This record gives sequence, structure tokens and C-alpha cells, in this order.
Amino acid sequence: MKRVLVVDDSKTQQLFLGRLLEEHGFEKLTAMDGETGIALARSEQPDLILMDVVMPKMNGFQATRQISLDPQIAAIPVVILSGKDMECDRVWGLRQGAQHYLTKPVEKAALMVCIESVLGAANRVDDLSLAPQQPVAPVVPKPVLYTSIGRHFMDRLRRINLGWGNLGRHGQSSLTN
Repeated sequence: MKRVLVVDDSKTQQLFLGRLLEEHGFEKLTAMDGETGIALARSEQPDLILMDVVMPKMNGFQATRQISLDPQIAAIPVVILSGKDMECDRVWGLRQGAQHYLTKPVEKAALMVCIESVLGAANRVDDLSLAPQQPVAPVVPKPVLYTSIGRHFMDRLRRINLGWGNLGRHGQSSLTN
């Protein structure tokens, strides 16, 4: 069973996300702030981290950056779920090492597509079973705004038709271009 760490200071969000994850066959772990989230990620090694941004002690941007720089947990994908919906926040979150940035309130279907996309990509890498003969220095992932995972994610969103058409420039839908 895949394990997902929810790092959010809102009990309401933890309950909502926890129920959704459990309904889809995931085990959930929870943390109320970035520091606790990092410690749990080190000790529990979850398959995915869902990270809020605005939290006490250490915010989600700082926690995501620390996770991406820590060789013990850098391979754990982080998806930011935040109420901060400015494009600069999205870009900053991706620059810190997050694989995706979704804004709250998040549609259940969109979140599950994102989770499946991220975990599916991780499984494809694990399936390669390339065991190096000598230790390899950890690679700090550099965020890419539009990757093949991103394209897969957008294709899935198009299929579930969340009504996000006409978001592009000059009246063109950004999902159909």
C-alpha cells in the first residue's frame, strides 16, 4: 500500500485529504508543520508528500527545499497544495523542488490524477531496477515547468473535463493547444 504524507496545519484539510486518500487505497501520515513533515519523511519514507505552504515553524516552500536537498529523502516527490494562487507562488514552489503545485480548494478528481501521475512516474523509475555498482552522488532534481509527466497530467485533466477551457491567451483554450 502506497503511503502519502500530508503536511498541513489545518485539521480540516488533513481530514479531507486523509479520507480521500484512504478511499483510494492509500495509507496516510500527517504532520502539522514543515519541521515535523521533514522528520516524518526521514523516519517513515512515504511514497509522496502533499505539502501546504502557509504553516507555523517552517513554511511549505522551506520544507520542500530542505526535502529536495536532503539525500535521504530527495527522491520522495512533493506536490504542493496551497491557497496561494499567484503564478509567482506556483513558480517558486516548483523551483523549490515540488513536482506539481495545485491550489485549494482542489477538485478531488484533479488531485487523484496528479497523485497517480506522480506515483506512476516514480514506479516507472523504480521498475528500471538499475543498481549502480558504486555509490552515486544524490541528484537534486531541478523543476521543469512542462515535462512529460506534466503533459500526462494535463491530458488526464482534459479527459475528466474540469471545465478549464479558455484559459489561454487570445481566447484560445490552453488545454486544447
